[in-house]
Amino acid sequence: SYGLSMQLAYTRSKQIENLHYIEPSDQSPSKMVGQFDNPNRFSTGIIYELPLGTGKALKSKIAAVNKIIGGWQWSAMYIYQTGPAVALPAVVATGTSPAVSAPSINNWFNGASMTVLPAFTARRIPYYWNGLRVPAINNWDVSFIKTTPLYKERVKLQFRCEMINAFNRVWFGGLDTSPTSATFTKLNAQAN
Repeated sequence: SYGLSMQLAYTRSKQIENLHYIEPSDQSPSKMVGQFDNPNRFSTGIIYELPLGTGKALKSKIAAVNKIIGGWQWSAMYIYQTGPAVALPAVVATGTSPAVSAPSINNWFNGASMTVLPAFTARRIPYYWNGLRVPAINNWDVSFIKTTPLYKERVKLQFRCEMINAFNRVWFGGLDTSPTSATFTKLNAQAN
């Protein structure tokens, strides 16, 4: 392994729930995509022990230098996860697809795909719409660790530099799906 360890994982899933009545007069709860449905998740963890210092490929004949250059480790964790389905207010689906060719923060979906539910009209669409999701999570966490043995194997000194969300990527969490709102179709909240 030459000091390199790596682990990969991929999960494909579908959460279907049978908990909500779309209309109070329905005989039983309706089957729909669940609130926490994230169909794709890929994650990897990497640890690399740098080949420097005593017992490694690049070492010095001077013990003090080996203590300084040895014991370095780099690690990273990457996660990509599909965003969850969006909760819908009382709206009517118009039959138009919510997809847009180039989604942006100010226009995440096609607003023509839904309209306000008229008064005294039964709701017929589920609470969560599979075709409408918030953006995916795309995150790197990175760390650099320096471990120096001080006394035999029992006592060690460790310095750590950990960068959570190392590339400072925003995780958008809120999507305005209310046709009467001034921010309709916009991503308006942050989840991290």
